[in-house]
Amino acid sequence: MYDLIVTMLEQSSYLQQVPQTDYDRAVDLAYEANNAFDMRQDAARGLAELLSSSRTEGDEAEEMAKLQSAQQRFKGYQLAASVLMPSQAAFEMTAEPAKPFAHESIWEAMSREQRTKASELRTTLAASELKEYGVTEDSLRVVMTKKDGKRTFTLLHTGNGVDIGDPQKNYDRARGYDAVMSRKNDDLFRVTVNGTTYDARQGMTDAVYTAKIEDARMRRVNLPDSKQLSQETDDDWTSTMLTGEGLTADGCVPVRRVEGNDVSHQLHHAEHVLRSIRVCPAVEIG
Repeated sequence: MYDLIVTMLEQSSYLQQVPQTDYDRAVDLAYEANNAFDMRQDAARGLAELLSSSRTEGDEAEEMAKLQSAQQRFKGYQLAASVLMPSQAAFEMTAEPAKPFAHESIWEAMSREQRTKASELRTTLAASELKEYGVTEDSLRVVMTKKDGKRTFTLLHTGNGVDIGDPQKNYDRARGYDAVMSRKNDDLFRVTVNGTTYDARQGMTDAVYTAKIEDARMRRVNLPDSKQLSQETDDDWTSTMLTGEGLTADGCVPVRRVEGNDVSHQLHHAEHVLRSIRVCPAVEIG
């Protein structure tokens, strides 16, 4: 990452406007900001793991202090680099995750700002209440859709969706559309990053579901909501509600699953509560 930051600085059109001493300092700041960013990510993961295990208030406070300290250091280096290097390349590059979590062609199509936003959302979602339902950083990827020629990127949960009902019950009202979309589930699906609140129910649209299936095909894994994946995971043959589409005029929710190698379009009553009905957390990045 450090070599990449230096390369970007050397290629910057602003370089001739920046004194050499300030340029050197900006490179140093970029290196330190990169370390601080990694520390922030590690601290967030540590806090997430702690919250999912037996813990004491002292342990939690210590991990929170580490996260806050790393965040402050990153912001400080970021601000200093922006003053010394007007192009801001020094600190913009540090915010990018080291390992892509999207298909190569999609990752290349994203701006640095979008990659950074996706990374922050990924960390936050994985540390949210959704972790109790199997949502992890490794399960979150970015897909791309197009509408009227405009590209839109969405961070979503891969594989089968999550069951927010009681897994021991074949029927549970908690799985119904009205229950999923109710205010009591706002804390489960809503996360706040940099002062903006995102609802992970709103991103799962028809186009995004199709993109999710295409992403699985490109990775050559069993398709979500397919019979093959159900056999691999020893799970039900699942279906996913399109919570980002809303109900039809007659009160039904659009549902998708995979039959054979194709996406099957279905409509379920809003109170469909079988164990096989799932919700797929998805957040539009832009």
